[in-house]
Amino acid sequence: MPTSKYDKDIKFWEKDGIELLKGWARDGLSNDQMANNMGVGRTTFYKWQSKSNKIREAIKSNKEIIDYEVENAALKSALGFKETLEEKEYTIDDKGNKQLIKVKQREIYFAPNPTMMVFWLRSRMGDKWREVFDTKDLEAIKVLADGFDKISKLGNK
Repeated sequence: MPTSKYDKDIKFWEKDGIELLKGWARDGLSNDQMANNMGVGRTTFYKWQSKSNKIREAIKSNKEIIDYEVENAALKSALGFKETLEEKEYTIDDKGNKQLIKVKQREIYFAPNPTMMVFWLRSRMGDKWREVFDTKDLEAIKVLADGFDKISKLGNK
């Protein structure tokens, strides 16, 4: 007796379950979450992917789609963008019918998102935009800090 609402059979997932797998992959579910939804363990999930091109491709291609959509949205947010919005005004005639009388368009500017910029730069150009300092950097910071301590003590006299 199966322990999930889906039959624990690879044939089901190759046929009727493919659309569910595609949707879960697009929704960003992890492999563990998809295996759980399928009512199978991680090992079975990976075994089924290795045996079935349909299952493997359904997951892979749909994960790639959402990954690229998120990547594009992140880049758009980091750089800032303009969006044109339409505002429509209507009137109601004597018979109660709604009629369009005016369409206004306005452009809204969304400023670049500094947090997304930092995230993007650290992810894509980690060698230049790292957060960890090397030993030389730490030594220079310590020298500066000692200098600031001495200056602040002079001001307190």
